[in-house]
Amino acid sequence: MRTAIFLVAFVVMSTATFPDANAWLARLEPLSGLNAGLRYFLLHVPYALLAGMLFALARIGSRLPANPIWYGALGLLAVAHLCAAFVPSVYLALAKPLLVAAIVMVLLRLQPRAGSLYEATIVPGVLAFVALTLLTSMSLRFAQDFGGFGLWHPALDRMPADLGNLALAAIVAAAFIVASRIRHRSLQPCPAKPWLAAGVVVWAVAEGLRFAGAYSVYADAVRIAAHGALFVGMFYLLSHLLPRRAADEAA
Repeated sequence: MRTAIFLVAFVVMSTATFPDANAWLARLEPLSGLNAGLRYFLLHVPYALLAGMLFALARIGSRLPANPIWYGALGLLAVAHLCAAFVPSVYLALAKPLLVAAIVMVLLRLQPRAGSLYEATIVPGVLAFVALTLLTSMSLRFAQDFGGFGLWHPALDRMPADLGNLALAAIVAAAFIVASRIRHRSLQPCPAKPWLAAGVVVWAVAEGLRFAGAYSVYADAVRIAAHGALFVGMFYLLSHLLPRRAADEAA
């Protein structure tokens, strides 16, 4: 039951944080002719497949924390976010960032994977900060998600497109890294680093294409690829952290 609830919440969260990919998928012929409600729920299918593969590769089911409070909160937030798509409400809109936060908190509490406890490496702090900043800026729209709560300053509207969102994302990423102290936790063997590095590089390519008029038509597709790589890399990083040790704190 824990695995099922967490998987459903993870799929809902994944769908909510990929507005760029969702817009592209909604334009495809099989989906574009459907009514809005059915199209909204069908958009969850590719994310369910992705989540299933990630859960199997990372062996999430057997590593979830036992506290039932997490799964009650995840279920309520997932339902609240689904309702927000049909019932406009500033309070229901807050379900999206809260669901993201709850998923991250559960991932930080996963049990270590067996068999690789002595092969851990140091968390790549700079790479994690850059990747988390970019991922947050693409996954959350602070003006829409938090504007109703006064967390978006009008001065940010005078900045170039996406720059204000990127600035707030950097603040959120820095605050998370400091508060969670992931820099003082070791990382079990996993492909987090190559996925995160690839995501940063592909994002830079996408931004370069946006400024190259002749190739800007490809920028959105490359940006979606960067978003996906960053998402997978951050999932691996958060799901393969070892508990903090005194040696890590001293380092």
